[in-house]
Amino acid sequence: MNSIKQQHNKGSKKTDCKWHVNLSKLKNTDFVHITFIHPDHNHELLADNSIFATAFRRFDIFIMKEIEHAIVYSRYNAYTIRNLLQPLFPDQLFLTQDLSNAIQKIKQKH
Repeated sequence: MNSIKQQHNKGSKKTDCKWHVNLSKLKNTDFVHITFIHPDHNHELLADNSIFATAFRRFDIFIMKEIEHAIVYSRYNAYTIRNLLQPLFPDQLFLTQDLSNAIQKIKQKH
C-alpha cells in the first residue's frame, strides 16, 4: 500500500460536498478495493455536470490547430485566445485550466 504521504486528499471547493471514497490497491495485484465510502451529497446532482468531466474537455484537432496558430504566429495570451475561439466554436467549453494546458503542450512542441 502507498504511504500516507502519497495520498491525494482533495475536497470539494465549490459546494463543500461530503461525498467521499477511499480506494486501496496492493502493489502485487491489479485490483482496486473500496475501503470507505460516504455516499451523501449536499447538493443536487445535475446531468449536465458531465460537461466538466475530463473526457469531455479535450479539444479536437481543429481547435488545437487554432490555438497553435495563435501561439506560434501571433503570440496571444490565453485570455485573447479564448475570446478568439469562442465565436468559432460556440458549443465548446473553454475552461482556463484546459486552455492553459493546451498552450503549454504547444509551447513544448515548438
